[in-house]
Amino acid sequence: MIGMRRPGWQSSMAFIALPLWAAGCGMSAAPSSPRFGTTGRIVAVAAVDDADRPHNVALAVRPLDAGAGEPDFMALWEADSEISDWLPSPDGRRTMYREVWHYVPKTEALVVRDLTAGAAPRYAVMGEPELSRLSGQVWSPDGTSIAYGVQAGDVVAFSGAGGTRRWEMRAVTLTGAPSPTASAAPTSTLSVAPNADRRLFALDGPSLGTDVYTLLAWSPGASRAALLEAPGGGGTGSSAVRIYDTTDGRLVRRVAPGGEDPLVAASPDGRWVAWLDAAVGVGLIAVADGAWQRLSDVNADPAVAGTPFALAWSHDAKRLGWAVAWPEDGQSADFGRSVTAFSKGVRGRPWTVGIRRASMRVESADGGLGLLALSPDGSAALVTGVNSLGRAVARVAPLRRGGGRTRIEPTTANGRMLDGRPWAVGWWP
Repeated sequence: MIGMRRPGWQSSMAFIALPLWAAGCGMSAAPSSPRFGTTGRIVAVAAVDDADRPHNVALAVRPLDAGAGEPDFMALWEADSEISDWLPSPDGRRTMYREVWHYVPKTEALVVRDLTAGAAPRYAVMGEPELSRLSGQVWSPDGTSIAYGVQAGDVVAFSGAGGTRRWEMRAVTLTGAPSPTASAAPTSTLSVAPNADRRLFALDGPSLGTDVYTLLAWSPGASRAALLEAPGGGGTGSSAVRIYDTTDGRLVRRVAPGGEDPLVAASPDGRWVAWLDAAVGVGLIAVADGAWQRLSDVNADPAVAGTPFALAWSHDAKRLGWAVAWPEDGQSADFGRSVTAFSKGVRGRPWTVGIRRASMRVESADGGLGLLALSPDGSAALVTGVNSLGRAVARVAPLRRGGGRTRIEPTTANGRMLDGRPWAVGWWP
């Protein structure tokens, strides 16, 4: 599952959304099909830097083991605006993203859209970032609502001086069911329910300090939300996760596992926030009460040095994955960087569950490692890279014995060359 972020708000320019059926079309793959992880579909989002018209395209692909050779991608829909913070729903049938228009005044929105052919965008939230800035968004576990954070006051410099600062968590109810498959004609009745945008709680003035807050996770059933706290205004210090009661805005617990530049990712069911840092290791923060559980060293072996670069959940929140790049070994960039993907079960007592791993070499011509996805059944991991032509590639490898590694290289979309790089990836049934 995608959702990894470093502390702070990330954004990107012009993208492609690539829902790929996890078993192969529209990509070049190894001659022999793997026997693992061949169910479901992969969804990736990649930047398309078209000088004439930078744009965004959603694409769908058939399974990797379909034996179809190298068929073309099928475009689902396009968008011309600047988008970022792509977040598919827990079932992978819809996505939500942040969209920005550089008008006067500048405008930003949260858009919800089905990952189906011809799906139209639905604008769930709109605002002016000079007055208030979006600060994180999440799905409810059942996919029927979205929640988002918005920060007003000194939102540009986050200086905490010269104005009254306010952070709110709000929720929006959606109606309508998505189309049954990615390739089906649009049958969705997706819409935003009337008067559905409601405030859950707010934080004001001194309680905010100079820190930046980003909404990470939402557990409506437990009336809890997790916010990422990061130093703002050029300040120093470590990041932390804050757990709030959404009924009254009460701070339940502040958890600071440590580390200078951690990766964090919320589970699709809203129950956990995963924390990954080379110095601290891999651990979980419970959204219900803020309890911290350290699961493992980053490399699953404290004597071995590697650099963690990605963190991901399986779609059902039963497994947590992370990826580590090993020191350069003198091989050419085309041959690839040595990478290991790890996976650990998160059920019951997660610290007692064994770790699976998959080793592979991933092209990294410009140091372009960075994305990880776990297959729906937890049997395989996908890691992306960049080849010597500057194009996106990926490796799929088994997380248990059996099967070989498969190389994926998206090349064309509806007969046109595809020149884009993914910045988010996920794998759903």
